[in-house]
Amino acid sequence: MKSMKRVVCLVLVLVCVFSMAATAFALTGTVVGGRLNLRKAAKKTSTIIGYIPNGSTVTIHNGGSVTNGFYKITAPCYKSGQTAADCVDRTGYGMKDYIQ
Repeated sequence: MKSMKRVVCLVLVLVCVFSMAATAFALTGTVVGGRLNLRKAAKKTSTIIGYIPNGSTVTIHNGGSVTNGFYKITAPCYKSGQTAADCVDRTGYGMKDYIQ
């Protein structure tokens, strides 16, 4: 019984350590070349769900893998006519060419 408790505790500690490490090493990028369209899917014809200003920092998901020339990203969202305070972070797809 004591041995089982130790194993459970060790597993919980390892889960915590690895989840913190994953967060600490999240990939980020910077929007370059003008305003970036944040799209619903990884294709140029997909619905635009937000706009990301030039110079903004984005989080890149899936280890930086690229689908059809797009990264899956999370970024602050700025729709036309809105301020940063009016808009929440959004996840979608941004063209790789506009993210360094």
